[in-house]
Amino acid sequence: MTGFELPPGGAGRLVTTVHDLIAVRFPALVPPRHRWAVRCLLGPALRRASRVIAVSEATRAEVLARYRLAPQTVRVVHEAASPSFRPPSAAVRATVRARHGLHRPYVLFVGLLEPKKNLNAVFEAVARLCRQGAWAGMELVVAGAGGWGPDPRPRANALGLERVVRFLGPVDDADLPALYAEALAFVFPSLWEGFGLPVLEAMATGTPVIAARRGALPEVTGGAALLVEPAAEALAEALATLLGDPGLRMRLRDAGLARAAAFSWERAATETLAVYREALR
Repeated sequence: MTGFELPPGGAGRLVTTVHDLIAVRFPALVPPRHRWAVRCLLGPALRRASRVIAVSEATRAEVLARYRLAPQTVRVVHEAASPSFRPPSAAVRATVRARHGLHRPYVLFVGLLEPKKNLNAVFEAVARLCRQGAWAGMELVVAGAGGWGPDPRPRANALGLERVVRFLGPVDDADLPALYAEALAFVFPSLWEGFGLPVLEAMATGTPVIAARRGALPEVTGGAALLVEPAAEALAEALATLLGDPGLRMRLRDAGLARAAAFSWERAATETLAVYREALR
């Protein structure tokens, strides 16, 4: 949640942007400090706001359900992937693979390593596929900085995945498009997202996506991803289906590229400016 005062001429008016209500809806999924800050600050900010920007229809619906706001004052402005997220050349892909020591086919996860990302469900799904002989010769690559909450590595190790899961840590932004593009699939089983930029980044680079049927992820993917409940059994089934069907991967690749092209930061800027102008009237 971020609030922005308007410039002179709009004295006393406020435009507040709401990214999600996870701290209110699922308090156990955010750090205590974040939970406290949102509970103390969000309500007053929304009551003072002349206009509210929500980054998705899902977030707008939650805001309207939980706070007494006039519906016409809450507007949706979708985010977008950076223009750098597009299918890279074969040479760039090979360079990034070599830099990170990725020599086997892999499934990718990108995101902050925190409880809401639900990585344990991915580990359990991969362990199921290993037991079934449906994961031979592949890796699960996890890219992202450590967040709050338990370190996910012990759970992966407890499932016998020491040689299957690769933790890359934070990855330079310049490497991310190729890291996505080289993956057989991108998996994002987050328990809730107010938007979900990683799925849009993956689609923009031509990577087929498996995502949770939660929060704004169905809205963002728009029919261009496999959506599942964020549980190990459903994830394992979706991964087995996608990894075993090159034709499906190609269809999702094409659908994802088309879907990602519908979002842009230029459009977001234009729509944000329009909301600010309305607030100044």
